[in-house]
Amino acid sequence: MRSFNHVVFIGNVGRDPEERTVNGDVKVCDFSLAVDAGKDQEPLWLSVSAWRKLAELAKTYVHKGDALLVSGKLSVRKYTDKSDVERTAVEVTADDIVFLTPKGEPQKLSN
Repeated sequence: MRSFNHVVFIGNVGRDPEERTVNGDVKVCDFSLAVDAGKDQEPLWLSVSAWRKLAELAKTYVHKGDALLVSGKLSVRKYTDKSDVERTAVEVTADDIVFLTPKGEPQKLSN
């Protein structure tokens, strides 16, 4: 049986992207995305990672408060935080980022 992992989320950036380097020279840029869950509901907070060229573009153009459409692959993992509390992380590895701006046309960043 074949499987398919592709998600699309629209939300607002919760913090400015943070860039890091892995394996010596591969750029990764991480930021959070708040997705509206409806009236009287807490937003769904996602961690978004962009890699390589998309990481460089995200670091330059993505800022806290921006409205974005992010598409990519979803992963869910459990971890224990510093206070010894078990938590669940919902993460998206971005393939595309589209700016949803009130002025002009949406701009798309892609790998």
